[in-house]
Amino acid sequence: MHRIEKFGQVVIKPRRRILQWTLVGPGPVPPQQIWSARMDYPVLGVSESLVNSLEYTQAASISAVVDNSYFYDSENKLLYIGDANDPGLNNYAGVTVKFLLTLSAKDFVGPSDPIDSTSYNAEWLPGLISLPQSQNGSSDTLYGFVPLSQAVIRYSNADGLLNEILHDTSFNFSEVSAYVSNYIDGKFASSLKVFLGFTSNIFVDSDNILSISTVDYNRFFSREYDFLKTRPSASHVRYTVATFPLLEPAAYANGLGKEWFIREVHGMVDGFRPVNVDYNVAASTSNNRKWLTHSLFTGTPGSIFQMVDNAMANTATRTFLTTVPVLNVGDWVIIVNNGVTYRTVVNAVNRISNYIDHPSLGARTFTAADTLTRYDIARVIIEDRDGVTWQLHPGRDYISIGDAVSTNGLLMENNWEAAIGYTHSIFDPAFDNIYVRVYGRKDIDLFQDASPVGLVSENGGIRAEAISLLYQAISDSSFPLQDIDISTFDTAGDSSHDLGYAIPSMHDASKLPKFIDIILPILSSMMWRLSFIQFGADMKLGLIENGPQPGVGYSATEEEYYNYSYNHDYSDLYDTVSFNYFKKERTSVRVDLLLPNVFVNASNYIARDLHQVTSQYSASLLQYDKVQAQKMADRYAIVLGDRRAFYEINLGDDFIDKTNLSATYQISKEQLPGFDFEFSVNRQRTLSLIEVQKSTNGVTIKLEDQKAIQDRAGEW
Repeated sequence: MHRIEKFGQVVIKPRRRILQWTLVGPGPVPPQQIWSARMDYPVLGVSESLVNSLEYTQAASISAVVDNSYFYDSENKLLYIGDANDPGLNNYAGVTVKFLLTLSAKDFVGPSDPIDSTSYNAEWLPGLISLPQSQNGSSDTLYGFVPLSQAVIRYSNADGLLNEILHDTSFNFSEVSAYVSNYIDGKFASSLKVFLGFTSNIFVDSDNILSISTVDYNRFFSREYDFLKTRPSASHVRYTVATFPLLEPAAYANGLGKEWFIREVHGMVDGFRPVNVDYNVAASTSNNRKWLTHSLFTGTPGSIFQMVDNAMANTATRTFLTTVPVLNVGDWVIIVNNGVTYRTVVNAVNRISNYIDHPSLGARTFTAADTLTRYDIARVIIEDRDGVTWQLHPGRDYISIGDAVSTNGLLMENNWEAAIGYTHSIFDPAFDNIYVRVYGRKDIDLFQDASPVGLVSENGGIRAEAISLLYQAISDSSFPLQDIDISTFDTAGDSSHDLGYAIPSMHDASKLPKFIDIILPILSSMMWRLSFIQFGADMKLGLIENGPQPGVGYSATEEEYYNYSYNHDYSDLYDTVSFNYFKKERTSVRVDLLLPNVFVNASNYIARDLHQVTSQYSASLLQYDKVQAQKMADRYAIVLGDRRAFYEINLGDDFIDKTNLSATYQISKEQLPGFDFEFSVNRQRTLSLIEVQKSTNGVTIKLEDQKAIQDRAGEW
């Protein structure tokens, strides 16, 4: 008989600012110098400042340390860094060091990552009192953030081992992982990660019990967006007079440090209000010409170039392309046929037969060299003081430009007013409004394994897929990318729709949104759930897609579970849904007439006729394509139009690693809802796991039958 013992382990990655440094000697290349400081815990990273994102690189040895690099001597507990000057004299004194804190219920030396036997051996500090129960998932969550909650970590600091670091170490938003580990016959055998999140407050009581609060990723994403993390300097963050001497006064009217933000555009955004950086109060046909829209520090602008198919039956109102047209209705394009340039607006797009329809261009001749171009500023609408609208022609009345601080926009031609017969002769932004359609960048991001995150969208030829935009938002938040379950993102990404939004959403926003305010609309637009997923023995942040059950993942017989329960939920039933999609920036009340709100609707009469519920669910979607928006409305109508049913069971600890959210379970039972009872005959039903509670004693799981989705799986 083997003796099996379970115990808890916790890994925390806090930070401290080291101010006192000792000069070791000159570095390999003057004026570099090597500095050292005492550090009793394994070092994971060194950085000077969050603002300039200066991360020191890890050197292989002390002799290899150069400027802005570090080496940790684990044997002598010394940290070495390369710097021309004393780091303690930096403008922001010292450097920030992220280190490894390993706490355990046992005193031993073992892998610093309990589920990775190849990780280096760490000294595990004994004193961990208990590993609290972990709960993941929620039956109340249809989309968005699935909560992962855990009580405080409790550690006995009676021997005072942690006293030295408790004074000046920051535990706020420090990564933390918790594990349930097994000892068999006195030897370490295996571990299972049961929590991944962040620490926050600490508390030490009179008995020297250290309590460390934990929060999940929901709290982590509740921080404000920070452009300084993704751009090279402060001059790339806001519109300032120092960078743009002819900046319109409204952009800096609130004072220094409160100027308008240089916004980001993801996907396609319409009704966008650009910023005037060629301002002149005495308006003429040669000023107020330069208008900037969005930052493009990295990546390729969203302009497109395609070839016209001269072999097809082109007409005055129809132009065929050699490839799928990556255009949208309302885009203005430049078509060159046999050396003659035409400028026109797209009225219809056919991606099956590869053509676009547009107003008549008259008789044309075609050659194999004919082209079509669309700028990333695909439409410019001028609304004059009388409420009359004018659309500028690309390449004649304006061109798309990039600015010195990686900001894109448009440059109007001098006296474009004469070219279109502008009623008031001079465009004056004091009285006239401008709205543009903007396409974000083309470039696709890469996962940690260098595979692409989504594809270039056919709805614009840009990076617009929900999966791509979600991954970037998570990446921009500084969430550890190695803790993302790529496989679930890939699976959900196969059905990604194209989304569009700006950060911030309004041109005159006083502050940036929180990451959660960016991520949640993406999730709701796709009916996705972001949650921690059991990934073998590991736990990672994964994406859960609502949809028909893929098949049986795990099974549990009546002999393997106990405390069975079953219940119906009618609390969120709606017979109709209505979504506002393709939202525009509302810069004036008159823009509603120019670019009206558009809606998609769907109904489910099961709610009305069976459940006696008449109620409408209303929300917004980030989709800008009507077909995709209607698909989501139909899906919401299916899910919200019928009852939900939940099963709850308890399982032994041999099921603790079979509890990844969205997994399918086939449970067997003699008396199962929906089946005739027959003595000694077990019935089976396949269910989706939506909530789990773990402890060292076993697991409690909540499952859903997804009747609404399963009944209409063919329509999903």
